[in-house]
Amino acid sequence: MLLDWFRQKRRVYTIESASLSDRGLVRADNQDHVVAYRGRASFCVADGMGGGEGGAKASELVCRHFVKAVVARRGFADRIRRVAEAIDRANADIRDFADGAGYRQMGSTVAALVLDEGASFQAIVAHVGDSRVYRYRAGVLEQLTRDHTMASELTRRACGATAAAALAGRTSVLSHVLTRAIGIEDTVKVDWRRVDFRAGDQFLVCSDGVYDMIDHDGIRKAFAQGGRPRDVVERLAAGVVRGGAADNYSIVVLRIGAKR
Repeated sequence: MLLDWFRQKRRVYTIESASLSDRGLVRADNQDHVVAYRGRASFCVADGMGGGEGGAKASELVCRHFVKAVVARRGFADRIRRVAEAIDRANADIRDFADGAGYRQMGSTVAALVLDEGASFQAIVAHVGDSRVYRYRAGVLEQLTRDHTMASELTRRACGATAAAALAGRTSVLSHVLTRAIGIEDTVKVDWRRVDFRAGDQFLVCSDGVYDMIDHDGIRKAFAQGGRPRDVVERLAAGVVRGGAADNYSIVVLRIGAKR
């Protein structure tokens, strides 16, 4: 188990964060990778898929390119452009690696959150697949991403309340069938969303191994109990384990503070 927490002062706000990635109680290895880059206000979770070590390699490539994209001190718009290019490069590299290793299918999700280091209090969310980003504000937990799964796609097509509820449930086999992932096709479509943040907000970036084991209200309660981000991470991890930890799970929690 890896637990890393830190606090970093910024020009107009502070960030305190914690991260954890674990193989869970069932899987033999961990195919997730996380980035919690305090120096550039950039956070990422990638959940790999593929035979043998393919999944772990795929998520590693995504995170490696993500770090390269955000490492330089550049303007916010340029960093976002570089993140988009990084995802394209990861897509190409995963496909090349899969061809060389003889993997029939190899890919990764990505859920990334990049905050403007200036005074705009704006952030960009980028995601592919079913890893998620949430924002917790004033007692309300909001999911900022929309899963790229067969169940989610069918639910969005207005198939009726009863059917939608059944398809959206994580017990549905369709909930685990991805409609989009990095490395599967020649090109990858990324969903982008601009969001605001303010002092007191908290964010969660996680793989599906978290919300498969803890429902929306359970995640909200983990934040509502208060404490530092590392406390929230530990509560979420404990909830995943209580639920059986059937998959790898990765958690990044960050809290925005006012600069003193």
